[in-house]
Parts: sequence; C-alpha cells; structure tokens
Amino acid sequence: MKIKDQLSKQERTHLQAISKREEEKLSKNDWLDLMGAKKSTFKRVHGRIRRK
Repeated sequence: MKIKDQLSKQERTHLQAISKREEEKLSKNDWLDLMGAKKSTFKRVHGRIRRK
C-alpha cells in the first residue's frame, strides 16, 4: 500500500498541484555562484594569509 492511496482526494489534488509547479531555471553563472566556484581562495605563506 502506498502513501498516495491513504491520502484524501483533496490532499491528492494539492500534492499534484505542488509537483506540477515549474522549477526556477538557474543560469550557469548562478550554479557556479551557488557551488562557490568563484569564491576567493586563500593560502598561508610564512604565517600570513594571501590570495592565491
């Protein structure tokens, strides 16, 4: 028995409405920003922290 079978008709329609919503399309730059690829990187040099 699946969870979907235990839901009422109103809950099922609400679930279908949520699943049909279009997801936000992210550009390549947005993906890179989210993953932190454009973040500044630092390196320790003789006790000081410098940019790479």
